[in-house]
This record gives sequence, C-alpha cells and structure tokens, in this order.
Amino acid sequence: MPIQSIQINKKKFGIGICVFILLFFSSCASNVLENAEKLYQQKRLPEAVIYYEKYYTENPKSEKADYAAYMSGLINSSMANCSKAIKNFEFLIKTYPKSKYYEESYFRAFYCPNYIYPKHKTSYFGDSKSYGKNAMEIVNFNYKTFSQIDFLSRVYAGKKRISAQKKKYIINGVNIVEKSDYASNIIIKYPIPNEWNEKNASYKSEIVGKISVKAGEFDNCLRVIQKNGEALTANYYAPDIGRILTSSIFRDKETRIMELIKYE
Repeated sequence: MPIQSIQINKKKFGIGICVFILLFFSSCASNVLENAEKLYQQKRLPEAVIYYEKYYTENPKSEKADYAAYMSGLINSSMANCSKAIKNFEFLIKTYPKSKYYEESYFRAFYCPNYIYPKHKTSYFGDSKSYGKNAMEIVNFNYKTFSQIDFLSRVYAGKKRISAQKKKYIINGVNIVEKSDYASNIIIKYPIPNEWNEKNASYKSEIVGKISVKAGEFDNCLRVIQKNGEALTANYYAPDIGRILTSSIFRDKETRIMELIKYE
C-alpha cells in the first residue's frame, strides 16, 4: 500500500476516533439527563437533583444545561435546601442570561423556598368538616408576574356566594404583602424563620415539615402564626403551591378552619 494512502487512512482513523468520543460523551450526558427526569417523575428528589447537577456542571455548553440548573434549584428549593438552590439559580443567572428560566431563577434566588408564587391557576378551599359543602373559597389567579400576583377570592356558604373580592400579592423587597381594597398586610417576610409586627398584630414564621390536607400531603411547609390581641390564627403555605390551610389556636389547641381541597 502506498505511504500516502496509509497517511490518509491514519487521518480518517483519527477523525473517526474523535467523532466516536464526541458521540460517546454526548450519549453519556443524555443518559444522565434521562436518569434525572425518571427519578424526578418517581418523586425521588434527592437522587434526581444529583443527576441534574451532574449534567449542567459537566455539560455547561449543552442547550439543556440551563434547564438542568433550573431543575436543580427547583428541587433544592422544594426541599428547603436554600443554600444549594441559590447556587443553582445563581449559576443559571450568570451563565445563561438569555435563558427562558432567567426571570424565575432570579426571583427564586431571593425567595427560597417559594411559598407565594403558585404554578396552578385556581385553588379550591373547603371547611375542614365538610370539605366545602358548608363553606368554600375559590381563588382564581388572574395575573402573575414575579413582582405581583392578582387574584379573585370568592366565598360561598353552601351554594350561595356571600363575597367576591379582588386581592393581590405584592413582592416587595423581603416582604410578601397581601393587599385588598380594605387592608394591606405583610403575610410572609424573608428570610425564614422570621418575626415582625404589622399594625395591631404580630407575626411569627417557621418551617414545620409535612402537612396533610384534603388536596394531598406537602413537605417543608411554612406556618405563619398571627397574634391579634388574644386571638391566634395560623396560616400554612406549601412550596410552589401557596396557602393550603388556615387554623385557629386557643389554649395551645389548634382547630382547622379551611383547607385546600384541590388545585388546577
């Protein structure tokens, strides 16, 4: 065989090896992301986040790296691992400024866990005795940005509507403010846990773990206790869901009033 032909074959062999290596690592990266997605669907969150983080740190130029960073932050935030979540979101913000997840990641880097911005459009609350037959509140989220959430609250006694009120959550610095035509109050203050005074009431927040309501079981929930004179009220919030339960407290005994029965 001529020397020139051997040299050409060596070049082709070298190119083939490079292509094989690129395809091999591409395939490996794809498998990592697929494993992350499967584990996430199976709700094996601690395992899923390891694969998502592995994917974006080892493949920062991949077109799905921003998604993997976003999912890493989302999972860590839902598990109240805020120090890790903030690193995930900060990586996305610094590395992928044009990502479609940029604005949400910027929000979540400051408000972790997210107890106020719901991904769903409607929440249905019912009294905890009849699950809505006696009393119901339907909350429709009409307009949502990462600085303001407008919603309509309709309250029913049986089938009769007794009120309809437009409200909004305003995200202002470290404060989450609930505002209506009649009142404006700070309902959550970051970082968590926290204590604050608002007009004639005092508030205390803490993460309390799992809470079960008619709509399901939620982990890493936030409890905000409001004290107004001798009256004590507790509102519970779940990550990425929002308010899920309202209770009254009297002599250290807590009685459920309204709870989330479904959301869509």
